[in-house]
Amino acid sequence: MIADSGTRYRELYAPADEVLQCQRRADAAARTLASGGGAEEDPFRRSRERLEEIVGWLEAQEAAGLEHGELEAQLQSAGRELVCCLFQDHLDLRALRERRLPRVADERGVERRAVERDHRRPLASVFGEVTVSRLAYRARGEENLYVADGLLNLPAERSSHGVRRLAAIESAAGSFDHATGQVRERTGLALGKRQVEELAVRAAVDFDAFYAERGSERGDGEKDDVLVLSADGKGIVMRAEALREVTAKAAQRASPKLKTRLSRGEKANRKRIAEVGAVYEVKPAPRTPAEVLAPTEEKVLPPPRAKDK
Repeated sequence: MIADSGTRYRELYAPADEVLQCQRRADAAARTLASGGGAEEDPFRRSRERLEEIVGWLEAQEAAGLEHGELEAQLQSAGRELVCCLFQDHLDLRALRERRLPRVADERGVERRAVERDHRRPLASVFGEVTVSRLAYRARGEENLYVADGLLNLPAERSSHGVRRLAAIESAAGSFDHATGQVRERTGLALGKRQVEELAVRAAVDFDAFYAERGSERGDGEKDDVLVLSADGKGIVMRAEALREVTAKAAQRASPKLKTRLSRGEKANRKRIAEVGAVYEVKPAPRTPAEVLAPTEEKVLPPPRAKDK
């Protein structure tokens, strides 16, 4: 039984005339697997061949004439393909070893008595795209259940949790355009900007629950703490090559009267805004103006102090 319904890969039930054939094929495949027939002697043969290809290329004269930067780029690409192949071989091995369970039912208690092999779904991982094969437990008029999906904790979407995490980290570090480029470069996946945005939203699904739990863990004495957000900005004179394109063009057209500073009424066209922000909590310490202005030795209440910066 799959505990998390969000991990299922949903498919419609097969027509009635296909049920018995699917059942026989599943039983025959299970008997073949149980007897040890039909399985590859080395399930990681493709990965070993890929590794040998990389080693052979490194030993050849072609690689001997490359600079270290070119070697890094080639090995980075080949290494990612190798790890992706290892991942695929492992998933294929798990599919071969998957046994039919005697009873599978959903949360409503509806059993899935028919079983069909070789149901596939794609998974976009941080190493590249792989295919997950598994048993489908079926019943007329009901959605398929995939026990292997629950064991692997597969997401509802195509992208893996690792890709979702990478999209969230890069989205927090900059724009979605930047995040999309980083995800493509580091995974080799052809994800679009909208897909990266959706992955970042999914990664923040527990945002409210996180802060609700954080608030419930506080003691009684900290319930009245004040959350403070502080921000400030300042225009900083930049070098000409560091200006944005529009500002740089405006600066080239300008003809300032002085070289070291701007005259009255002249526009800058050479600055960029630098901003800094801070978030912290303080425990309220109400004081009267007299207490604030009193000498240090006469102060009774301590001043507010920032915490959890």
